Amino acid sequence: MENQNQKEIDPAESWTVRTDKGGYFRKDGPYHRGQLDAFHGRPRSPHHLMRGARIGPVSMSKEQRDQYHAGFNDRLMDDREGARV
Repeated sequence: MENQNQKEIDPAESWTVRTDKGGYFRKDGPYHRGQLDAFHGRPRSPHHLMRGARIGPVSMSKEQRDQYHAGFNDRLMDDREGARV
Protein backbone atom coordinates (compact mmCIF):
# COMPACT_ATOMS: atom_id res chain seq x y z
CA MET A 1 0.00 0.00 0.00
CA GLU A 2 1.44 3.36 -1.04
CA ASN A 3 1.83 5.96 1.69
CA GLN A 4 0.18 9.19 0.53
CA ASN A 5 2.74 11.31 2.39
CA GLN A 6 5.59 9.86 0.35
CA LYS A 7 4.45 11.24 -3.01
CA GLU A 8 6.56 13.92 -4.63
CA ILE A 9 5.60 17.47 -3.73
CA ASP A 10 4.12 19.56 -6.55
CA PRO A 11 4.68 23.30 -5.96
CA ALA A 12 1.49 24.05 -7.91
CA GLU A 13 -0.67 22.34 -5.27
CA SER A 14 -2.37 24.54 -2.67
CA TRP A 15 -1.10 22.37 0.20
CA THR A 16 2.55 23.15 -0.46
CA VAL A 17 4.55 25.86 1.27
CA ARG A 18 7.71 27.42 -0.16
CA THR A 19 10.63 27.76 2.25
CA ASP A 20 13.08 30.64 2.35
CA LYS A 21 15.74 28.13 1.25
CA GLY A 22 13.95 27.53 -2.07
CA GLY A 23 12.39 24.17 -1.21
CA TYR A 24 8.81 23.03 -0.73
CA PHE A 25 7.05 20.97 1.90
CA ARG A 26 3.53 19.72 2.54
CA LYS A 27 1.46 21.95 4.80
CA ASP A 28 0.86 20.07 8.08
CA GLY A 29 3.38 17.42 7.02
CA PRO A 30 6.18 16.31 9.35
CA TYR A 31 8.64 19.07 8.35
CA HIS A 32 6.01 21.79 8.76
CA ARG A 33 4.80 20.46 12.13
CA GLY A 34 8.41 20.36 13.38
CA GLN A 35 8.87 24.00 12.39
CA LEU A 36 5.65 25.01 14.11
CA ASP A 37 6.52 23.19 17.34
CA ALA A 38 9.93 24.90 17.48
CA PHE A 39 8.45 28.31 16.63
CA HIS A 40 5.88 28.05 19.43
CA GLY A 41 8.44 26.76 21.96
CA ARG A 42 6.80 23.35 22.29
CA PRO A 43 8.89 20.27 23.10
CA ARG A 44 9.83 17.85 20.33
CA SER A 45 6.99 15.47 19.67
CA PRO A 46 7.17 14.01 16.16
CA HIS A 47 3.78 14.05 14.45
CA HIS A 48 1.97 15.31 11.40
CA LEU A 49 -1.61 15.80 10.33
CA MET A 50 -3.41 13.83 7.66
CA ARG A 51 -6.96 14.84 6.79
CA GLY A 52 -7.20 16.52 10.20
CA ALA A 53 -6.08 13.46 12.17
CA ARG A 54 -2.90 13.61 14.27
CA ILE A 55 -0.41 10.91 13.28
CA GLY A 56 2.06 10.19 16.10
CA PRO A 57 5.63 8.86 16.01
CA VAL A 58 4.66 5.19 16.29
CA SER A 59 2.70 5.43 13.02
CA MET A 60 5.35 7.49 11.22
CA SER A 61 8.15 6.12 9.06
CA LYS A 62 11.78 6.85 9.94
CA GLU A 63 11.88 9.28 7.01
CA GLN A 64 8.84 11.16 8.35
CA ARG A 65 10.39 11.37 11.84
CA ASP A 66 13.61 12.65 10.25
CA GLN A 67 11.59 15.27 8.34
CA TYR A 68 9.97 16.42 11.60
CA HIS A 69 13.36 16.77 13.32
CA ALA A 70 14.79 18.59 10.28
CA GLY A 71 11.94 21.12 10.40
CA PHE A 72 12.36 21.57 14.15
CA ASN A 73 16.13 22.06 13.80
CA ASP A 74 15.82 24.40 10.80
CA ARG A 75 13.42 26.62 12.73
CA LEU A 76 15.78 26.75 15.73
CA MET A 77 18.68 27.68 13.43
CA ASP A 78 16.58 30.39 11.74
CA ASP A 79 15.79 31.86 15.17
CA ARG A 80 19.47 31.80 16.20
CA GLU A 81 20.47 33.53 12.97
CA GLY A 82 17.82 36.23 13.49
CA ALA A 83 15.66 35.20 10.54
CA ARG A 84 11.90 35.35 10.66
CA VAL A 85 10.28 32.99 8.17
